Amino acid sequence: IQGIIAGIGYFIFGVPNALLLTILTIFVGIIPLIGPWLVWVPIDIYLFASGHSGAGFGLLIYGLVVISWLDTIIRPLIVSRKSQINPAIVIIGMIGGLFVFGILGLLAGPLILAYVLLVIELYRKKTFNKNIIFKEIK
Repeated sequence: IQGIIAGIGYFIFGVPNALLLTILTIFVGIIPLIGPWLVWVPIDIYLFASGHSGAGFGLLIYGLVVISWLDTIIRPLIVSRKSQINPAIVIIGMIGGLFVFGILGLLAGPLILAYVLLVIELYRKKTFNKNIIFKEIK
């Protein structure tokens, strides 16, 4: 999705070889957080350097607002819907995982955090149920 949205921006702002760059953005979009940046930031630098400052500024705003927004907001929402995990847990897990494990942590972080929360929840239910059973027996 991100690569296609970026490609629309490339066409809107008249980037040369927009189709090829869109395909490249689709492929690097697999890398969370930094993928599309690897393509659209150099394109933006090229636009400014070649004297197309209007298109460069437009793509800069489009990239920061639209393309980046998709990665930081939409991706965790999609992951949370597919995995039935709260989106806040996914975002916190992705950020924490990135700091602790690097790029691999973007995937592992939410999973580890979800498992930890599940274990805590199961422990609380087990402890709570034991207290109820012991109170009823006495």
